[in-house]
Formats: sequence, structure tokens, C-alpha cells
Amino acid sequence: MLTETFVDFYFAASLAGLLIASWTDFKTREIPDRLTQALLVLGLGGHLLQAVLESNAWIFIESALLAALTFGGAYGLWRLGVWAGGDVKLFAALAALNPVNYGGLRDLFGLDSTLLGLKSGLFASLPIPLFPLTLFVFSVLSMMPYGVLLSCGGLAKSPPIRARFLLGLRKRLPQLGAVTLMGMGFLAIAFDFGLGEWMAWPMLIAASFLPGLWWYLVALGAFGYAFSKYGTIAAVEAGYFFLPIAFLYIFIKLYLVSKDEVLRENIPAAQLAEGMIPAQTLVEAQPGRRVIEFKSISFSELFAFARKLDFKGLQARLVLPTGRVLAHASRAAGLTGEEAAELRQLAQKGIIPSFLRVKRSAPFVPAVLIGFLFAQLIGDFLWKMVFA
Repeated sequence: MLTETFVDFYFAASLAGLLIASWTDFKTREIPDRLTQALLVLGLGGHLLQAVLESNAWIFIESALLAALTFGGAYGLWRLGVWAGGDVKLFAALAALNPVNYGGLRDLFGLDSTLLGLKSGLFASLPIPLFPLTLFVFSVLSMMPYGVLLSCGGLAKSPPIRARFLLGLRKRLPQLGAVTLMGMGFLAIAFDFGLGEWMAWPMLIAASFLPGLWWYLVALGAFGYAFSKYGTIAAVEAGYFFLPIAFLYIFIKLYLVSKDEVLRENIPAAQLAEGMIPAQTLVEAQPGRRVIEFKSISFSELFAFARKLDFKGLQARLVLPTGRVLAHASRAAGLTGEEAAELRQLAQKGIIPSFLRVKRSAPFVPAVLIGFLFAQLIGDFLWKMVFA
């Protein structure tokens, strides 16, 4: 009974803290230090009191140790420019409150018992301090639906973005349809010739190296064989495969639109300020004279290198040009005051463009809140699948 009381306290404190942090992150893109400090004190203090009352020192040691390890890992991400400082402190505080997945929502809804015929205990918690890692995974995944919502708003407001999105659909959906037809045909061929259905995969991979026209001809020929053997059943099965693939593509495409279009804007270099997140990577090839823009590799480029088996070319493409990095698109912490001032001076001299692309920061804490609630609902289901 005593343990349940503390677990309820940890859940309530975490939820309240995340709700407040989500609001401040949404309004100001900041997480108050007082909030993260209070959550850290509640986590460590609560586990210390629980350890004393239950005569189990490990309860406190586990909380303190995991908070320190989480802070170290998150600090490393901050040093790499992946995370902002407020996210580092928030995750450390949540680790102190939740060294393991206590499954507050799971117990509330009774999901730790048989559900729809599933195995009892499927959503149970493991006695392993992995909750901060679980929260990180679910938080990152939660950003995708949020990005899709942003994209839908951007498509509604911007005709140019909407036109580019629809152009991409008109180009890719026929290709996805051809892949579906080809896969159905290869499945029929593999089955009829006793090769095993798994042989459809190497056939698809081999066909991806064909030139465009030949690729479509092979797709039509393969499906023609399946249709001649199985009739409308082949067509219906192809439709069942195509619909989820098309939905997944549209979902990912919407997320990428939010990432590349809706959350980007061109601003005068003279307006660059501390904290702004550059959407371009600029490398100073010759001090004070020449600056190169390094563009991140796209999926189409990556696929082109793979088709040609040009791994040396891929490696060369991924390496930054030699020189000093003035701005990096992957730094979530944004520009320092000195970096912003230097870029303004370079723009005045005409060494870099007078307009630069920056990222509109999206609040991350609401995604953490969604990830926290989901993790509390399904317990350690994720790690049960991994360790199984």
C-alpha cells in the first residue's frame, strides 16, 4: 500500500510538471529552471523517503544514479547540438521521478490483465531502470503526428507548398502502385514455381536496378502473370497491400513537409539573433573570403547511390567540406550571440547570401507529454518485445 502511494505521487508529479512545461514550451519555447529543479527535488526526495520507510536503500540509489546517467546522456546530445538545454534538465528530473516504468495509466485501466485475448501481464513493468530511454523513444515518435498536423495547416495556408506536395503525390503514388503490382506478381511466381514466398523480396530488389521504362514493363508483366493465374483475387490482394503503403507514404510525406517547408523561413541575415536555429550548414572554406553551403543528403540521393553501389561516392557525399563550421542545421540549441554577429558581418561583406533559412522552433515537451502518457499506458511492452 505504501509503495502504491509513492507510485501515485511520482505519476502525479510527473504529469503536472509535463503539463506546465508543455504550456511554457508552447508559449515561450522555454522550460523554467524552477520547474525542472522542483521535479528533481520531488523525485530524489520522494525516493529517499520511500527508501527510509521501506528500509531499502536501493530505491534512492536507483533514482539518483539514473538521474545522473540520464543527465549525462542528454548533456551529450546537447553538446552535439541535438537537444536544447531545457530538455536535458527535464529528462533528468523525470528520470529521478521514474527510474522504472511504474505504469500509472496501465494500472488505472487494468491493462496488466488479459485484454482482448492477449497474454496476461503483457503490459507489466520490468524491474529494469529503462524508463528514460523508453520516454525518449516514444517522445521522438510522438513528434511525427504533431508534424503532420503542422503540415496540414501549412498546406491549407500556402498554395505553393500545397502544389509541391500534390506534385510529389502524382509522381510517387503511381510508383508505389507499380511496386505493389510487381510484388504481387513475384509472390505468385515464387509460389507457383515452389521457390518460397520469401524469394519475392530478392526479385523486387533486383528489379529496382532496372531503368524506368523497363521497371514499369516488368511490373505489368509480373502482375499480368498473377492475374492470369488467380484473376480478381490478385487484384484485390494488391489493393490490400497498396492502401496501407500509400497511407504510410502520405503520412511520412506530410511529416517531411512540416520539417522542410512549414517549419522553415527565409529571413534577412541582418536579423539573425542568438537562439535562432539555422536550416543551412555553412562552412568557411577560405577565412573571410569563401563560404560553402553543405546540403544534407536526400532520400533520392541515398537511393541513387545504393542503386549504383557507389559506396565511396556516398561516403564522400556525407563528409563536411574542410573548413570552420559557421552554422550547422542539426544544432537544436541554435546560434550563439557571437555566431549570429559573425554571420551578419559576412552577409554585409557579400560573402554569404543576404537571406538565410532558419527553422521555426517546434515545442518538444508536448511530444514528451504524449510519450509519457503512452509509456505509462502500455508499461514495458516495448522491451518485452525486444528481449523476447
